[in-house]
Amino acid sequence: MYPLVSIIIPFYNNLHTINETVESCLSSSYENIETIIVDDGSNLCLESLINPQFLTQIKILKKENGGVSSARNYGVNHSQGKYILFVDADDLIDKSYVEKCVDIFKTDESINIITCRSKKFSQNGSEVNWELQDPSYRDLLIANHIMISSMLQRKHFNMIGGFDETLTAFEDWDFWIRISSLNKNIYLIDEYLFKYRVDQENHISLSDKYYYVDNDILKKHYDTIYIKNSKLIVQEFGHPTIYINKINRFLSKPWYKRIFPKKYLTK
Repeated sequence: MYPLVSIIIPFYNNLHTINETVESCLSSSYENIETIIVDDGSNLCLESLINPQFLTQIKILKKENGGVSSARNYGVNHSQGKYILFVDADDLIDKSYVEKCVDIFKTDESINIITCRSKKFSQNGSEVNWELQDPSYRDLLIANHIMISSMLQRKHFNMIGGFDETLTAFEDWDFWIRISSLNKNIYLIDEYLFKYRVDQENHISLSDKYYYVDNDILKKHYDTIYIKNSKLIVQEFGHPTIYINKINRFLSKPWYKRIFPKKYLTK
């Protein structure tokens, strides 16, 4: 049995990268997929940008601009797949990624999230391994280290109600916290199966880390996520002092300092 996988691509004026992204999805070794592009009110004619060879293999949805969370929710609500994979309109997935995720879900449907190792790449051809901590529910409560192109099950998406469309930043982090809180089960494929583009102005980054360089703004968004998920945090860590100490130790790790040059969150 080959359950359907829905690949959801939010699109907003990513004219230079969308075909490369679509091609990486359509090249999947797993054949039972539907690839859906959600045009989130962009000012471009998406149909004229897409390679004609791809048009018969994808579905294009159009909506008024509402932000990336709204676009992702809209795409899922108009899809049919048992499993869901979000791919931003300038990123790439390996042809074996979807198949490997489905095979893992078949063995254990208590898994909330399946993710993989990632690389960062730029238009000039440079490529480096993206150093992210191995995922765990406890560490996810402190900071996001799961990229958006991780696979999940529709039933879990429905259980938490999708993305919070009121959030203006860190919507992916909040989403992964709520998904993983269901069973606290995150699976890492120890292979580099995802490529994250780093040189696009319209890129939707992991928790927007490249664009929130103002300490006060970033701390405000951190606090929003911590307060919103405070019940889960207390359930997992107990006394707030324990949590604060873990946050400060986490942010002092060398790999995290390379992502955030400054220590944004303090006691």
